[in-house]
Amino acid sequence: MESVLSIVGVSAGVLAFIISILGVINNRFQAVSNYYSIDRDMSFFEARKKVYNLKESEVSEDIELAYVISYFHFWGLMVKKRYLPFYVFKSASGISIMELYEHLIPTILARRNREEGRNQYYAEYFEWLYYKTKKYHDRRKPNETKEALQVVPPNDNHL
Repeated sequence: MESVLSIVGVSAGVLAFIISILGVINNRFQAVSNYYSIDRDMSFFEARKKVYNLKESEVSEDIELAYVISYFHFWGLMVKKRYLPFYVFKSASGISIMELYEHLIPTILARRNREEGRNQYYAEYFEWLYYKTKKYHDRRKPNETKEALQVVPPNDNHL
């Protein structure tokens, strides 16, 4: 009788472990889906366009720029806490993050140092995500990038 209870107990523990792992995997895929869902939002597209149109070292208090900064600050935090997998930023999203951050540096620094209330942590996870992404892309071999950009015609032999 004890051996039956032991087997049932171990089986229940293993099943609970498997279910918890599947839940974590599902949550990470949901986070990736949520990250990419912003691409369907035209207001975010317009906000990013404003960032790209900033002049070099221009500081802006535009609310749409703050929206972009907050968005990537949030996702930087999600990557740091491992809710969003970093692989999302190993391709075009990573390059986009780096370009946006570089355009926004003057605005971020101005917000961190303004007189009416300093916030040294403003956009810190956006900054963290920028440096993590930059480190990844700087370490990639040049040939990897060239190969990724080449279009390979489909192979019809499998049909």
